[in-house]
Amino acid sequence: MRRVSQISVLAVLAFVGVVDRPAFAQSKACSLVLNISTLGEEGQARQIKNARAFVVRKNTRRRIPATLISGSPRFPGLRTGTYRLTILKRGFKTTTRNLDFSCSAMNSKIEFEVSLEPTAGFSESTSTSTTNIPPVRRGVTTIIGTAEPGGSNGEGRNDRAPARIPNSISGGVLNGKAIALPKPAYPAIARQAHVSGTVVVQVTIDEKGNVISAYAVSGHPLLKAACVEAARGARFSPTKLMGRPVKVTGVITYNFVAQ
Repeated sequence: MRRVSQISVLAVLAFVGVVDRPAFAQSKACSLVLNISTLGEEGQARQIKNARAFVVRKNTRRRIPATLISGSPRFPGLRTGTYRLTILKRGFKTTTRNLDFSCSAMNSKIEFEVSLEPTAGFSESTSTSTTNIPPVRRGVTTIIGTAEPGGSNGEGRNDRAPARIPNSISGGVLNGKAIALPKPAYPAIARQAHVSGTVVVQVTIDEKGNVISAYAVSGHPLLKAACVEAARGARFSPTKLMGRPVKVTGVITYNFVAQ
């Protein structure tokens, strides 16, 4: 009788969290890193640093802020689940995304590409350039030029650094840009359950046009694995920026009709 009572007490403690639950009952956790960019005036992707971000877990309404590491928002130890992602950056519109986050392996790192849209009339280049203009003083003529000390104003050299080419650019929805786009299989269990809907897969394409990373960001759980497998088999033409091959990030969408 005493042994039965001890087992009952342990069961109650495990239920309320005092005693650790078995490892298989815990959801996997890994690190989510946000790669945030925007399109410049010439259509070139430009990386954005030091943006603020947080996620809200939908089932618990718990808010989790990101940690800035080397200017990129990161969520270490984020558990598998459905979240609402919000990104804030001065000069850009507040961006929100629904995120079905899942870890393929414990303590792994998953990168998520997000593109921000600037607010109307804002330009970081113009807002920062005015700080180099000297103050205007009464009785003094202020000349703004490129001359170096000791030289005339019209003889200054133009030593502007060449434009930096990003390692990757955002391609948006990539379905129409693929040269090979395999169709995902309709899983038997999904067919029996008459599952339908759209699945969105985030992909990264290398300089040769091959998909090197793919994971589902939304869609029915019974359809995600088949879509990720199909996305890994997609092929694209190499993308070049200013003559240099670059990686491309974007999404592939798959639509399923109940059968």
